[in-house]
Amino acid sequence: MYEKMKHRIFVALNISQELRDKIINWQAEFKRRAPETAEKIRWLTGESLHITILPPWYEDDEGIEKTKKALNFISGGEKFDCFFESVSYGPDPRWPRLVWLSGETPLQLVDLKNRITQTLKIKNESRPFLLHLTTGRFRSEDFSSFSIKNLNESFEFKETIKEFALIKSHLEKGGARYEIIEKFKI
Repeated sequence: MYEKMKHRIFVALNISQELRDKIINWQAEFKRRAPETAEKIRWLTGESLHITILPPWYEDDEGIEKTKKALNFISGGEKFDCFFESVSYGPDPRWPRLVWLSGETPLQLVDLKNRITQTLKIKNESRPFLLHLTTGRFRSEDFSSFSIKNLNESFEFKETIKEFALIKSHLEKGGARYEIIEKFKI
């Protein structure tokens, strides 16, 4: 008997090309300002830029099909706006490992997350959901050598959310590569 292959999947919101472009421009400006810090950060681009709703879990092919069918039944929501306000280090400013955008979490996003977790029968995390979009990753132990230790810059952007996606994560040497399995209207 053989074990079925498991795939690492998660649920996320895709972002617009306009927001991707603004992030890439900010990253380029940061790299000019602090090249010695920027070289220690693995910057995310393209499809790697998304807003995670549910963190990764593992499913076999059959489980992915069941998940897709279940997500097709999520309805009752309307498009909504996410307002990003700043870019900073996170998640813990005392021991950071990410560069991310953040803003006030819209109630519609929390409602969407709750509907998805209930539909998929996944236990909700105990901590409150925080609107964030990771733009870069680094090793926490590298932070002490950063020339910019206090990062809290304005980054204002309104993103209209109309759909979410089931995404497969392929873990590779240079970082994760993402593949959209299917998109779903809100």
